[in-house]
Amino acid sequence: MRIIIVGFNAAGLSAAINARKTNLDAEIVVYEKEKYLPYSRCGIPFVISGEVKSFQELMEYPEEFYEKNNIEIHLNCEVTSVDPANKKIHVVKDGTASTDRYDRLILALGGTPRVPPIKGIDKGNVFYVRTITDGEHILKAAKTFEKCAIIGGGMVGLEMADALSKLGVKVTIIDRKTQILPNLLDEDMTRRILPEFSKRGIRLILNGRCTEIIGDKKVQAIKVNDEILPTDFVIISTAVDPNVLLAVKAGIELGELGAIKVNMRMETSIKDIYACGDCVELPDLITGRSSCFQVRTGADSMGAVAGVNAAGGYSVLPAILIVGMLQLFNMQIAHVGYTERQAKQRGIIPIVSIVEGKTKADYYPGAKWIQVKLIFELESTTLIGAQIVGEEGVAMRAIFLSAAMTNKMTASELAKLHIGYTPPLNNHIEPICRAAEAAYDNIKICLLQLPE
Repeated sequence: MRIIIVGFNAAGLSAAINARKTNLDAEIVVYEKEKYLPYSRCGIPFVISGEVKSFQELMEYPEEFYEKNNIEIHLNCEVTSVDPANKKIHVVKDGTASTDRYDRLILALGGTPRVPPIKGIDKGNVFYVRTITDGEHILKAAKTFEKCAIIGGGMVGLEMADALSKLGVKVTIIDRKTQILPNLLDEDMTRRILPEFSKRGIRLILNGRCTEIIGDKKVQAIKVNDEILPTDFVIISTAVDPNVLLAVKAGIELGELGAIKVNMRMETSIKDIYACGDCVELPDLITGRSSCFQVRTGADSMGAVAGVNAAGGYSVLPAILIVGMLQLFNMQIAHVGYTERQAKQRGIIPIVSIVEGKTKADYYPGAKWIQVKLIFELESTTLIGAQIVGEEGVAMRAIFLSAAMTNKMTASELAKLHIGYTPPLNNHIEPICRAAEAAYDNIKICLLQLPE
């Protein structure tokens, strides 16, 4: 059996490793457009900030790992088309075309940075944050220039602002939305975060529209809401679209969101072709509606399922739950499931509670604040969303709440959760339990008020 994987980052790497675990005899061949072996894209801001010493440290495994596992890798190769009828792919490397045959094909095509309609966006010193090469260009600019404008207030944009501010770059963030991190947090959970920007000299322009990048060949300024802002370089961090061009050319069916449609085994509409990662859409765990999950952990899960099945095993991923988290300044931020706004958009009546607590006993030195917002569906009383902001203890609570959501725990069950306690490690009053208890009280009141 010959398995070809197109794309070799998070999803493609997971597919290759799990295909090899499943089938020790299969030929596993990878084609990757970049010149690098798999690396952590999520680590790029931390190399720029200096917290990670070099881009080389982002490499997932040394070259010997792939040799030991008999994974054949072709870098700097662009797969230009797929011929499903003859089970062939067409490849171009350094201007030379070739073909390769497959028995099973896995498309791990990733995403493509969305280019917003801004006049002058093709000028020099306008960067995206997707690859190590992008990171190298940004780091060079940060060491050369003084001012940066970041267009987009999502996770990557904010991480880049944090990183650049640590290098002494004067940063301005522009976002069209009225709040930061709208896909992770509701506005009421951003209030503790917002003052931190000005403390670090970062200007945050919300409800801002960048209409033009000004300069001759390179950036000199940008136009935002009729204001001209001098800047030396620009980072575009608006959105990432699923990369589906190769799939469309092959005749593979897309889903309702425009990403590749797959079943629970990651099979596409064409036999023996699988897809995984940022290029696909799957049902979300809460409502079953199609969603794109462009996070590393989702890519790992999808890649694992695709790899196992392509190699002759059996694995399924019926749905997926998004869990997002980031470190921003001195704060940790996490999100699971739906926000309150997203729940309402899907026709769900949400019951919400927000509590603030401490990560250790109040009297213990070093106790940090933490804020928890839980969102429950009124009818079933099950947990459908969670947001956590704090100075420590955020990530593991988010992972627990992901498990709680997966198992459809109710407000009553979470309120009665058995927790561990010792003053240096945890408060005896767990914020998750307090938030669940408050929500359960609200649910009981709402249910009593419903007409019979």
